[in-house]
Amino acid sequence: MDIELAVADAQLQADCAADGAAFEAAVRRQIDAHNAHVERILTRVADGHTSRTVLEEQAQAVRESKVAATEQLTRYC
Repeated sequence: MDIELAVADAQLQADCAADGAAFEAAVRRQIDAHNAHVERILTRVADGHTSRTVLEEQAQAVRESKVAATEQLTRYC
């Protein structure tokens, strides 16, 4: 849950950014949090804690969110 909170916090900071530098820093934190989330999911797959299919679907959803954040960064910077 800590990673999900980091993503949400970074998104909120990006939405409330007063200038371009603050926006860029917040989106970069969001992307870093997405990367950490994917890594955690893939580790759970490797450890066999949860169904590989379920975790791969979760990882794909996180990757799609990361792509959206990266596109947002590219558009505004």
